[in-house]
Amino acid sequence: MEFAGEGEGLEEMSWGMWEIWQAMGRQRNQLPIGGRVAVEPGTTLDDLAAELRYMMERFPSMRTRLRFAPGGRALQQLFSTGRATLEVYDAAPDTDPQEVAAAVEERYRSEPFDFAGQWPVRMAAVRRHGRPVQQVTVMHHLVTDGLGGAIMLDQLRARDTTPVSGCSSWSRRAGSGPPRGSGRTSGRCGTSRASCGRCPRSSCPAPPTRASHGTGPRSSTRRR
Repeated sequence: MEFAGEGEGLEEMSWGMWEIWQAMGRQRNQLPIGGRVAVEPGTTLDDLAAELRYMMERFPSMRTRLRFAPGGRALQQLFSTGRATLEVYDAAPDTDPQEVAAAVEERYRSEPFDFAGQWPVRMAAVRRHGRPVQQVTVMHHLVTDGLGGAIMLDQLRARDTTPVSGCSSWSRRAGSGPPRGSGRTSGRCGTSRASCGRCPRSSCPAPPTRASHGTGPRSSTRRR
């Protein structure tokens, strides 16, 4: 599924991203958010693909990957165009679609994200007798926090097309790392710009590698 949104560029990670990035390292967990829900009767695969396209085009954080400089310093890179995947699983006649969705969600949560090579959101549809009945959406925590997630959900439901503002805006996220010449930083980072800009080996996630999707749950699957 192709998408095209506004803005592109390479910038420092924001304060919020730094704090979450370091929390991921401390906990050795990518802190995935999201889950599975039953879809409204009559929902089609085209409807779900349109929902994924809306998220990718509407919210810059969905189109952002990390880039790692020598020494491990992480930057965020926003892309204006790209291709996202909606996975489709067909539950066997004797299988509960909710069980299939639960297995997909577990895989999405446990499989490491490739921060540099993959988009930060994973989405799947589970079908029963050819009709979508469950939707699974999981993203890593660099995309947003709880409040931002609620804003995204509200705008998704309304298909809001007004200009993005607030915490979802690239202009607010980009270039908001530690200020130049500030010496010490505020918040949990508590170090100089130089050291905060380079993830300590002991506190940040291991360098990303391209994830392998494996076999997944026992059901037929295809990508859209």
